[in-house]
Amino acid sequence: MMPLPSDTPRALRSNLWKITTYSMCLQALMSVPTIVLFWQSHGMNMTEVMQLQALFAIAIVLLEVPSGYIADVIGRRKTLIMAACSNSCAIIVYSQGERFAHFLIAEMLFAFGFSMISGADAAMLYDTLVVLGEETRYQKYYGRIVFYTLCSTGAASVVGGWLSAFSLRLPFYATTPFFLAAILIAMTLHEPPRKQLIAKQGYWRELVKILRYVFIENAQLRWLIMYAGVLIGINNAAVWLYQPYFQRAGLPLAYFGIAFASYQLVASLSSKFAYKIEQRIGAKASLISFPCCIAIGYLLMSVILGRFSFMLAFFHQFIRGFSQIVTTDYVNHYTESDVRATVLSTKNLLLRLCYAIIILPAGKIADLADVTDALRALGILAIFSGSILLLVLRKQRII
Repeated sequence: MMPLPSDTPRALRSNLWKITTYSMCLQALMSVPTIVLFWQSHGMNMTEVMQLQALFAIAIVLLEVPSGYIADVIGRRKTLIMAACSNSCAIIVYSQGERFAHFLIAEMLFAFGFSMISGADAAMLYDTLVVLGEETRYQKYYGRIVFYTLCSTGAASVVGGWLSAFSLRLPFYATTPFFLAAILIAMTLHEPPRKQLIAKQGYWRELVKILRYVFIENAQLRWLIMYAGVLIGINNAAVWLYQPYFQRAGLPLAYFGIAFASYQLVASLSSKFAYKIEQRIGAKASLISFPCCIAIGYLLMSVILGRFSFMLAFFHQFIRGFSQIVTTDYVNHYTESDVRATVLSTKNLLLRLCYAIIILPAGKIADLADVTDALRALGILAIFSGSILLLVLRKQRII
């Protein structure tokens, strides 16, 4: 590596707060607590809601690994700029949309944008810390990013719930300035010096080579990614069941935004202190906690209904924040810098793939039976798949 200019460390250190602010802006989605109601107000039923989200998830799956490869080839800064532009277009379409086709266009734009972010932001942070000689502090810095990002989402949920009382479309208008600001922030990021991936053999041949490394050559990395993708995918599958669950439990509509904000608070705290928790309980217990907490949350929600039963989902929110930090750091240890974004995107691909596979059956169960039956099914699935994958991790000496 060539000697760095004298001002490089200072410029790169600014990446730490810029990546945080960038993430906060793009997660300030004020429409989330009431978006199901927004869709229903435009003639969509729950089956169509699940179809819309399944199509979004499939688009993410198709774009996930190519997006990470793009980030490794053209640079993380350019990738993050493209992501912010796409998400800004999506929120503008939503603010004007009237029917399913409009919302589908917006979701596809979101899919492109969020897939471009996936892996690129974490890889840029890690490579920045490598140049600064602080890569051992990755968990701490990434935990802070997730913490402040989730705090932003929580605040946006409260404001969005309040704005929805005036108009279900108003939260989309209020979100637009934050997305536009993310474009400007991404333009000021500094690309850290790193080993550059050069696709001399062509895109697909190089991509296949990387995937072969992940899924065939490196058994520990393969099963770690499988474990993270499957369990976190199951954990996130109930996001569109929360609002019907709130209604079933008798939670007043005015408190939907507060409930979602509390979820962001729990997830943000678990992400911020993930490195301390992992240091205290160890890697083995950290990974074992995933299926345990996921199953407990789902099964308790399936049998307990009340105004405060929304807090049972705190089990899921703890895993949502904790798992992101722990699994990303573990994957980084098994990965070279030139393919890091691609490998991290592969992990997120499996997460989305699992989500896409089970979201339609979960929604169908909720329609044909009850939302509590759908939650119970997800809890059983977490126990079954988690047990099998933990045995594999033990065999691979990961735990």
